[in-house]
Amino acid sequence: MNLSVIVETEILDGKSNVFIKLPPTQPKLSFSEMSHILVSGISLLVKLSEKDDGKPDHELMKEIIEHLHSEFVSIESFSDAKTYPKQ
Repeated sequence: MNLSVIVETEILDGKSNVFIKLPPTQPKLSFSEMSHILVSGISLLVKLSEKDDGKPDHELMKEIIEHLHSEFVSIESFSDAKTYPKQ
């Protein structure tokens, strides 16, 4: 079985709107399941980063961890997060 998690980003006035979607024909996944799929993809991208853009994987991983940390310590990050029903 193939599973997909779609990430779309829309940048408006310097702010990013991030949308996480599933294909409509796919079974629903929990937030935890989607998180694990996405982190697996991030891990693969980090490992491949040095081959593609010359940035060592440990440097990119450090940047990603700092990014995650900044999102979780900010009181504004994702304060307006919402879920929407399937259409």
